[in-house]
Amino acid sequence: MTRHGFIGGSFNPIHDGHIKAAVETAKALTLDSVTFIPAYQSPLKDVHSVSAEHRLAMVELAVAGSPLLRCDSREISREGRSFTVDTMRDLREDYGDDAALFWIMGDDLLPTLNQWSRWQSLVDYCHLVVLGRPGHVREDCPHEVAEWLDSHAGDPASQTSGSVRFMELPLITMSSTTARASFLMDRAAKLLLPDTVMEYIESHELYRDSEGALER
Repeated sequence: MTRHGFIGGSFNPIHDGHIKAAVETAKALTLDSVTFIPAYQSPLKDVHSVSAEHRLAMVELAVAGSPLLRCDSREISREGRSFTVDTMRDLREDYGDDAALFWIMGDDLLPTLNQWSRWQSLVDYCHLVVLGRPGHVREDCPHEVAEWLDSHAGDPASQTSGSVRFMELPLITMSSTTARASFLMDRAAKLLLPDTVMEYIESHELYRDSEGALER
């Protein structure tokens, strides 16, 4: 049984925190691959400050040459608002019933999980992996979400979908907002970003104004 992880988001821009989270999760769950899926438009966010094409290009540069990491452009290709459950349904069709699939997300998304389209159906297609900082317990998780997470908690070792697993990852200490703000304030952004992504941002003069830097 093959095992594949997926991480969605705006990736505006993709940064070393994303990469480290993917690699460490792959090690912990013995994944064969981890695929980044940039959203054309995240349903719960305003219009992104940088185009989908730029964000996709940066992800492709960040994973280029890695035997583990991949990029999938399906959400950008279909345009419109990107719903995770639709993407996972498509991925399940692509990978077949015999592959174990894992949707990887940070615990910072739990407070709004019940606003996702058909969020309770996610585990019909994959396991849900929730990443958080060691010793940190979110107290702003809606009750219905907390109950649903508890009811699906389990060991995904022998199943291809259906469970929720929490993992602690101390490496996640930065955000895309921090990376964008570093350009506005002339900080050492190269410490936060893969070299190829840094070069792309500089060559296309991205994140040079306050509107782009302050997007959440």
